[in-house]
Amino acid sequence: MRPPRTRPLVVLGTALAAVTLTVAPAQAITGGTPTGDYGSPYVPTVRITLGLGDQSCTGTMISPETVVTAASCLHPVAPPAAARANAARPQHVPIGSVQPFNYTPVDGYVFGINGYVTRDDRDLALLHLDRPFENYRARLATTPPVTGQGVQINGYGRTTTDWVSAKQQVANATVGAVGATTFSVGGGSTTCKGDAGGPVYRGDPWDPEIVAVHTGSFQHGCLGETGTQDGTQETRLDDITDWIHQQDPDLDINCAGQPDAYATYPATKTMQAGLFGDAQFGSTWYGWGGGQTVNGWQGVTLAGPNKLAWNIHQKTGISDPFADGDLLLWHNVYQAPAPVKVGNGWGSFLQQANQNLVTVDSRGRIYAVNAQGELRMYNWDDATKRWTTPLTGQLLDTGWNGYNLIVAAGDGVLYARTTTGNLYRFQYDFTTNTWTQRNKDSGTGWNAVPHMTSPGQDILYGIGAKVGDNYAVRFYRYYPTTDSWAVGGTSGIVINNDDRTPANLVIDPGACVHT
Repeated sequence: MRPPRTRPLVVLGTALAAVTLTVAPAQAITGGTPTGDYGSPYVPTVRITLGLGDQSCTGTMISPETVVTAASCLHPVAPPAAARANAARPQHVPIGSVQPFNYTPVDGYVFGINGYVTRDDRDLALLHLDRPFENYRARLATTPPVTGQGVQINGYGRTTTDWVSAKQQVANATVGAVGATTFSVGGGSTTCKGDAGGPVYRGDPWDPEIVAVHTGSFQHGCLGETGTQDGTQETRLDDITDWIHQQDPDLDINCAGQPDAYATYPATKTMQAGLFGDAQFGSTWYGWGGGQTVNGWQGVTLAGPNKLAWNIHQKTGISDPFADGDLLLWHNVYQAPAPVKVGNGWGSFLQQANQNLVTVDSRGRIYAVNAQGELRMYNWDDATKRWTTPLTGQLLDTGWNGYNLIVAAGDGVLYARTTTGNLYRFQYDFTTNTWTQRNKDSGTGWNAVPHMTSPGQDILYGIGAKVGDNYAVRFYRYYPTTDSWAVGGTSGIVINNDDRTPANLVIDPGACVHT
C-alpha cells in the first residue's frame, strides 16, 4: 500500500466559493431520532452547503476553527459556470435551524470557510473556518473501532420521510468489518444523501469521541431509494490523529476555561479582578460577575500565573503606606489579602511611555526594558519568598531602545514592537541561556494597538484599539510550527467593542499550555 500523503491546503476560490456551514449540536439518517437545535446528545455536527447553496453534506467540529468531513463532500454539485457566477454568495454558518431546500439560516452565528486540506489514502478533508466558534468540539478517538461495538451515527441528510431535513438525526448502529482505513456499520439505520462526512461517535454523548466520518452507503430506507442492502461505509480517524494535530495546532493547546484577568481603572483608583471568557479563541469577552474590586490601586498591573498579581505602585494619597515605584505582590486578590512589598525602584515604568515595557511570562518571570535599552529578567520564587535573580535582574540582551512595547506570550516567548509599528518575536531558552529565535518578523501596523496581553502559547490580545467611537479588544494567534497567523492574521478579530474597555487589562500568562 502506498504511504499516506497529504494534499496541500486549498484556499477557497471560485470552484467552492459557495461552500457553507450550518452548525447545530447533533443529528439525519433512516431510523434515527431528530433533536432540537440544542438538544441531546451534544455532538458538534455541522451542515456544509455546496454549490449554489441548494445541496449539502455533513461535518463535525473538532476544534473551534476546524471541521472534519469527507473529501467527496467537497465536489461541486453545481455546473462550474453557475458556481463561478455565485462566487460572491455569502457563506452561512448559523447555529440552529435553517429553512428547508435552500438552507437559509434562520438564526445564529454565520461562518465561512477559508480553505481545506485532504488526504490521499482515504476519503477525508479538514475545513478551516474563517473565524473560531467558541470552544465547540468533539474529541478524536485514539483507539480503533471493534467489530460488534455499539456506536451512534449522525447526519443532516435525507430521512425515510423527508427529502430535506432541517434538523439533525442520530441513530444507534453496530461496527461491522474493520479495515485499514475504513469500517462498516449496520444495525437497521443507514446514512442517506446529505449525511456524507457526518460523524460516527461513541462514549458519553455529552463528551463525544468521534471515531470516523461517513463516506458512502447503500441508501436503504432513504426517501426515493428502493435498494434493500443495508449498511454504511466509514472512514477511520483514530489512526491519523497525529496528522490531524499537524493540520490544527490548536488541538495541542489546553487553556483554562476562565482564566483570571485584572483591569486597572485610574479614574477610580481601583483594580477589578474577574474571569476572562475563552482565552484560546477569543470568542467571548471577560465578565466581572462574582469578581473582586480592590480599592487604592494605581499604577501598572501585571498578571502572574496561579492567581498572582503584581502592581508597580503609584501612591494614591497621604494615607497610602507605599511609595511610587514599589513593587507589590498580591497572592489572591479574590481573598483581598494585604499586598506584600517585594521591591522598589520601579518608578520609571509609571511613565506613560514606559508602561508597556514590562511583562510577565507563563512561568512568572518578569521582563523589563530599562532606560539603557537593556532587557532584563526578574524571577520571584514564591515558595521561598525571595528573588532567584539579582535585584538588578538577569541581563538577557541589549539594544532594545527601539521598542515601545513588549508582551510575553509563553515560556520565554516575547513579542516586541518598534516605534514604527513593526512586531518581532523572540524566544529565550533559560536552560542554555541562549536565544532560540530573535527578531522574527511578525508584521507591521501594530501601533494601532495601545496595549497587549497574552494567556500564553502565542495567543495575543490587543487592548484598547479604537473602532469608531469605542475601544475594541482584538484576538491574534501565531503558529510557530507553521510560521502562520490564525484567522484574522495580523489584523486580528474584534471580540469586544465598547467604551468601557480598560486601558490596562492583563490575563493570567500561564492560562494556556501545550499538551
